Parts: sequence; C-alpha cells; structure tokens
Amino acid sequence: MSDAMGFAVVDEEGLNVKTVSLTRRAAMVNWLVVKHKLAIYYNSTDEWIGELWRTHKGDARCVAVSIVEVVPVH
Repeated sequence: MSDAMGFAVVDEEGLNVKTVSLTRRAAMVNWLVVKHKLAIYYNSTDEWIGELWRTHKGDARCVAVSIVEVVPVH
C-alpha cells in the first residue's frame, strides 16, 4: 500500500471524490468541470482557472488530502 499527498474540493455536499488529484490546480479544474460543467482546456491559463474558481466556488474550498491506494481483498 502506498499513499501520496493530494488535493480535493470540499463543497456543500462534502468531500467530492471526483475532484481528488495530485495538484491543487487539477482538483479545482475537476470541480469546475464536474460541478459546473465548464469546459477547461489544456491551454487554459492559471489566471483564467483562478478567476473561474473565485467566481464559482462560493463556500467550496480546496483541501490537502492523503491519497491511499486501496487493494481489493480476494
């Protein structure tokens, strides 16, 4: 089993597992796509993503998480 530090977004529904990622930027992008159906492209700038985050986040926050690999038991 290995674990790594990562990030996820916590919103009014709790920790959104669809946002878990190794970087803060990716977690925010995942949330903007999943929650608000926004199209974010590979060439979107950090400034643009930050503006979208500030505009849409409300009470949501990006938090550090520990990502643990889960191994199925047979």
